[in-house]
Amino acid sequence: MRIVIGVLFALFFFLSPPAFSSTINLNTATSKDLQSIKGIGEKTAQAIIEYRTTNGNFKSVDALVKVSGIGNKKLAKVKDQLSVGSAKAVASKGAKGSESSTH
Repeated sequence: MRIVIGVLFALFFFLSPPAFSSTINLNTATSKDLQSIKGIGEKTAQAIIEYRTTNGNFKSVDALVKVSGIGNKKLAKVKDQLSVGSAKAVASKGAKGSESSTH
C-alpha cells in the first residue's frame, strides 16, 4: 500500500501543472492566466492585455505600473508571480509585426 501511495504521489508531483513553481509570462498570458493571480481580476487582466497589444511586449515586470489600475502596491503583491520570459523571446515577439526593431 505504501508503494502505491508513493507512486501516486510521484505521478501527481511530476505530472501536475507547473503553477506551483512557475511564473506567468506577461507577454503571453491570457486573461484567464492573469486572473489566476490573487489581486488581478477580470478588469485588470484586460487592461494588461490591452496595454500589451497597444504598446508591445513588456520588457520587465516593473513596467506593469504603466498599466492603468496598477500601482506600486499592487505590483509589489504580484511581482514574484510574473515574468516577461527570456530576452530573446521578448525581442522576437516584439519585432513581429513591426518594421523597426528599435523602440
